[in-house]
Amino acid sequence: MAFQLDKFKRTEYEPRTAEVKVKTEAIQALFDAEDKKVFVVKGLSNVEIARTHAARDTAKNREALLIASEASEAVDVAEAIKGLMELNDDTTPAKAAFYLETFRQGLVEPKMEFLETLKFSKVAAFDVQIMANEILELTGLGYCEKKTRRSTRTAKSVSPSS
Repeated sequence: MAFQLDKFKRTEYEPRTAEVKVKTEAIQALFDAEDKKVFVVKGLSNVEIARTHAARDTAKNREALLIASEASEAVDVAEAIKGLMELNDDTTPAKAAFYLETFRQGLVEPKMEFLETLKFSKVAAFDVQIMANEILELTGLGYCEKKTRRSTRTAKSVSPSS
């Protein structure tokens, strides 16, 4: 069986999406009572996957630089490096950076900026991991064929002939 390249070229694809129930009570309380307490997430594109790995790698590099700088006698240098990199005791470990960026890249609804996702990750850490795992699962399944929206137009009324 041969790959149908012509069909592939003609077909439009879109990321898979899923609704993920929010577990954290403090976040659930922010939804209207009649609304489903869900966020919508999507599978990632190749570029978005690269961004999640870059976030992880950056965090790893920061950790390694801090360890190396603190191991030396140049404490002033270590403090200067921390200041330049805006690091403190709350610096995000590499794995957490990966999950946070995966969550940020895959979040469809509600839309959040970086600082909002960072705050959300502090308030609802487990939700971030659950949603990041769902995003990775959707990513692994790949994009799906784009759903064509059917017209909901009603038939035109025909006026009687005069």
